[in-house]
Amino acid sequence: MAKDRQLNGSRRVISDIPGIRASLTEVVLLTLAVAFGVNLVSTVLSSWMPQWLTLTIGAVLGLVPIIYVAWNRLKAVVYETQIEGFLVLDKEANELLEVPEYDLADDAVRYLSAAFAENPALRRQWDEEPLMNNWHKSANRGGLGDRLVNELVEYIVLDRLSMTLSAHFNSTGFSEDKLRTYRRADLPDILLKNRFLELFSRDIADRDGFEHAGEPSGEGWTLVATSSSAGAYYQRFELILPSDSTIKRTEDNDLLIEGPTLTARISASVPGYGGKAPSALRRLYLGHSGWDSHDLSVQIDVQVKIKRQLFLRREALRYSVWIEDVLEDLAESFSGDRFVSRIQWPLLEAAVQVFDRDARGHHIRSTAKSPKTESSK
Repeated sequence: MAKDRQLNGSRRVISDIPGIRASLTEVVLLTLAVAFGVNLVSTVLSSWMPQWLTLTIGAVLGLVPIIYVAWNRLKAVVYETQIEGFLVLDKEANELLEVPEYDLADDAVRYLSAAFAENPALRRQWDEEPLMNNWHKSANRGGLGDRLVNELVEYIVLDRLSMTLSAHFNSTGFSEDKLRTYRRADLPDILLKNRFLELFSRDIADRDGFEHAGEPSGEGWTLVATSSSAGAYYQRFELILPSDSTIKRTEDNDLLIEGPTLTARISASVPGYGGKAPSALRRLYLGHSGWDSHDLSVQIDVQVKIKRQLFLRREALRYSVWIEDVLEDLAESFSGDRFVSRIQWPLLEAAVQVFDRDARGHHIRSTAKSPKTESSK
């Protein structure tokens, strides 16, 4: 099937469909107008040809353009985008570092610490095969630390997806009977193979350290998230989707959400070093030299396939606009470029350099050459 590809463009992948359909109507009307004009001219020519031949040629010339335009405007559209971010690894301590104001890095540190607090076996795996050891060997990138950090990033994507969908469907007056809420018990077993999702969403009644973190008192209240005194973490997993949509994992380990109007495929990976962190950010912003830390590349790939039926109801489109909020939220939370722009890093870096130079007592030297003097004879 032919595809229209848009990379890192406008994220109005659903909202623009009514405009596309309106433009299709205009094209059809213009085609009919042109056909009528041509018909007037062809009336003269028809007197020279047999009636059956005239009818056949007219039908072909009239239908082919309309069929072509309809097919071109209503074929499925594939929107693809890649969001690039970064994590910062302290090589000596083998720990991820927090990056203030950057959601991806801060969430990674918080969730990894909580998982280690409850399950020391995960910490042991993390230390037995550190990330930097695996990535120094091009033939072996499937070590314990590598697999763990990939599951960590995928869990953060699921967490952001859960929060964004809850905010979208709970605030815009959607009908509850047209929505489906996925909770831990409703998820396919293949999704629960993510160890962070399985651990954090497990019932606190089955976990040590949460004895005093029961359900909140009062009718209508539900415990959403809490932490134990030891640092373990619980979060009630909830994913709201249109009732005619499903979520599963593909053979390529991607997340796949399928519905009658759109199909969204989301993959998260940490392919190695060389993230989107500016070279001086670790030293000036985090206080770590380039020798004792590495920035890890994080990639979030999203592919959205939109089915543009001619008679698709507006209500069906309204229940698919959620993908636009998801794309925007993932970009805002994960994009390294957006983070750098948001904190105005080039300006901060220049200011630090100026203040540092001034503190050392250096003065600006003039680069102008002294005028030459001529000696008199």
